[in-house]
Amino acid sequence: MLEALRRINAIDSLATILDGKGVTSRIHIVGGAAIALTHDSTRTATRDVDAWVLSNHEHTQAVANAINTVADQRGWPTDWLNDSARIFIPDNVASDPKYWSPLHVIGVVTTLVASAELLLIMKLRAARGRRDLPDATLLQRLCALNADEITELYDYHYPEDPLPDRARIWLEALRRDEG
Repeated sequence: MLEALRRINAIDSLATILDGKGVTSRIHIVGGAAIALTHDSTRTATRDVDAWVLSNHEHTQAVANAINTVADQRGWPTDWLNDSARIFIPDNVASDPKYWSPLHVIGVVTTLVASAELLLIMKLRAARGRRDLPDATLLQRLCALNADEITELYDYHYPEDPLPDRARIWLEALRRDEG
């Protein structure tokens, strides 16, 4: 939990810098950091924060500079906050408040955390075995969704992307446990 608190403090520092520059932004936190912050305080946080910072295009460099400033202040690598998980965020959830919970608001910067449902389908989309499927099990319990409901939710958000083999096997095991 201590590491998660350090990451939140760093995100607050980032938000303070962006607010000071008048950069209206939304920081969307996903992945392991989101799980550790809001769903499982015992989860070991990853070394980075998977996040998607949404601001006006003209502020892209200001956001990058602010991320680097926080990294320099803390002696962290510049990718401590990165958007590598962005490819797993479905296109149809960006502005839907159903999938995001406000964590902090600092001036013109809002930090949001992905819902358990969104994290679940993202974990299944990535399906990196030991990295994602234990999280998927936790998130499935939190959401109280059965295998068919999860499949329907996945298909709704990723209509062009079939479930990866590991996710399909995980869902089959869930179906067996339900039966």
